[in-house]
Amino acid sequence: QMKSQLYVAEPSPTCPFRVEGVQYIPDSPCEDGFTLIFLHAMSLHKETFEPMLDDLLASSTRIRDVWSIDNPNHGRSSVLNQKLLATPPQLCRSAAEYARGAYSFLSSPFHGVDFSTRRLIGLAHSSAVSALWFTGSSKTRLNFTSLILLDAALLPPEFPTTSFLSNLFGKIASAKRDKWPTRAAAHENLAAHPAFKTWDPRALRLFV
Repeated sequence: QMKSQLYVAEPSPTCPFRVEGVQYIPDSPCEDGFTLIFLHAMSLHKETFEPMLDDLLASSTRIRDVWSIDNPNHGRSSVLNQKLLATPPQLCRSAAEYARGAYSFLSSPFHGVDFSTRRLIGLAHSSAVSALWFTGSSKTRLNFTSLILLDAALLPPEFPTTSFLSNLFGKIASAKRDKWPTRAAAHENLAAHPAFKTWDPRALRLFV
């Protein structure tokens, strides 16, 4: 069981976007436990992890809280940044931009948490792995005790293949259908799609 609270970081000198994140707190948080930081994959959003968190928090007693942060051009954050994202130079397509957004959120004072004093575990999925790597770099004050990298997409920037794959995945993501007459129609359509058939039904409901 867990409680949740949404927060929005306003634009900062290092990040021009508004960034939304959600804090999940177990019913019986461990005050000296770990703080988990989650970054999501391309075409998903920060709430994607909730089914996993339901199961994790039910079986673990060493977690203080969990923070899941949107990429500025995904999820509810994309709505907050809609006008800015319509400007070509601000498309926010790189892992570095997601990292700047995540760090802007974590270093903002509005949530009242000094993450530099927390025992941090970072978890990232696919394209967000590079963003998490940047977020925990030596240039920040964040000290991750562990990193959990799922389907890690770590590619050397100087390789031609990296540029090709980055552009390809970006085109695939931007070409995906994003409009349906109703949420029910969207759920029915996606549930029948091969890519979503293996999803936990809870995750698909949250995605829609």
